[in-house]
Amino acid sequence: MTERAIILLLTGLIWSTAAFSQYEIKVDILPSKISTDINMIVYTGQTVVLERYHFFKYNYWMSSIDTLETLENGMFQSEGIVINPGTFSTTVDGCDSIVNKIRNSAFQRRMSAQLRDAARKEIGYDSKEITDSIDVRQPTEYQESTICHDEFKVISKKWFDEQSRKVEEIRKKKIERRAWIKANPDKIDAGFIKLFLAEYSTCDVDQVAILDIIKFKTDDFLLVCKDMTDIDFFDVKLKLSLLPGDVETNDAIEKLKASPIRTNRKGKLIKKMKKNAR
Repeated sequence: MTERAIILLLTGLIWSTAAFSQYEIKVDILPSKISTDINMIVYTGQTVVLERYHFFKYNYWMSSIDTLETLENGMFQSEGIVINPGTFSTTVDGCDSIVNKIRNSAFQRRMSAQLRDAARKEIGYDSKEITDSIDVRQPTEYQESTICHDEFKVISKKWFDEQSRKVEEIRKKKIERRAWIKANPDKIDAGFIKLFLAEYSTCDVDQVAILDIIKFKTDDFLLVCKDMTDIDFFDVKLKLSLLPGDVETNDAIEKLKASPIRTNRKGKLIKKMKKNAR
């Protein structure tokens, strides 16, 4: 067992033996054949909150969260809808392990989705460097069950901030690489092109950079593509087909057409780029 795994295990054991909150939660479960709805009234001492969750395909998702108004008769109200806490089947401690699992896993799934969406936009959808980091470093399922929700949110947000900084660092490197390409066209060779295509993504910076490479070193680019495996070449074609509509591609296309390099892959590249020709 790694040192990190031991630390995480000990952290979980500490929380599992001391997981008592200062508030309680009323839980109502509405099962069905396809999915299950779970409603929770959370008494925090200062406010009362209604959290709605949805369990589908072995995952918990938060449907909504509303602050409740307390009525004189003990009922609660939200947006004109009266809620009777007496109809909720179970009352548990705010750090109950099952409640932890529902609330924490739904929160982590939402944070992970936001992070992946941001990464997809900033550095591309298939950046292995960040996807591996996201998967390895995110809070564990064990922590989701054993750590109280407020503390878990702190851990999850710290993870989110760390990964966001990593996304920013990767994007910064891509911007610097594109600047180098523009400033040093004569230094671009087949080795550089191979390395670039191995890391090439669909983010805006790389999409502009690959057009620069095609314009500056057309023959070398075609020779590298000619020697690629079918799978690697398919990946390049796919990403070229996703060029942003506002990117000017005509110059690169004309350079490819004029190149003396003979390969049937030339026409395939041009076909993908023509979708966005401007």
